[in-house]
Amino acid sequence: MSVKLVEVRREAEKAVADMQEGPLKTRAFEVILGHLLAGDGVPQKQMGKAAKAPRLTARKLARQQQPVARSTTGPMGRVSALVAEDFFKKSKLISDVQAALKEQGYNYPITTLSSVLVRLTRKRLLRRTREKLNEKKLSYVYSNW
Repeated sequence: MSVKLVEVRREAEKAVADMQEGPLKTRAFEVILGHLLAGDGVPQKQMGKAAKAPRLTARKLARQQQPVARSTTGPMGRVSALVAEDFFKKSKLISDVQAALKEQGYNYPITTLSSVLVRLTRKRLLRRTREKLNEKKLSYVYSNW
């Protein structure tokens, strides 16, 4: 290791020395080290408590570490997979969605699927309309746009 690299690393460690151990401290160290190695580091007199790396809240840090592709687990992911497979090419009742998921081995109550389908409708991934099933009963049906 070169002497300059050791000095830069020590400088970055000094900058995060007063932080609690954890992912935020690790990320702050990485950012500061990156800036110092790039040559646009913080002047020595500002390295105290007053000048720290840009603040990263726990939520922002978690968002940065999240994978881009969403998981297909849970009712939202599984119904979204049905949307991607063109299951809703023809209008479907909520009971049809429940039956399709049961065929795949996932048993969700109608109440759970109802909120998932409403969320997908609000995101404009599905269309929801009321149709008559028989003379007296109106029900929502879901289809692709």
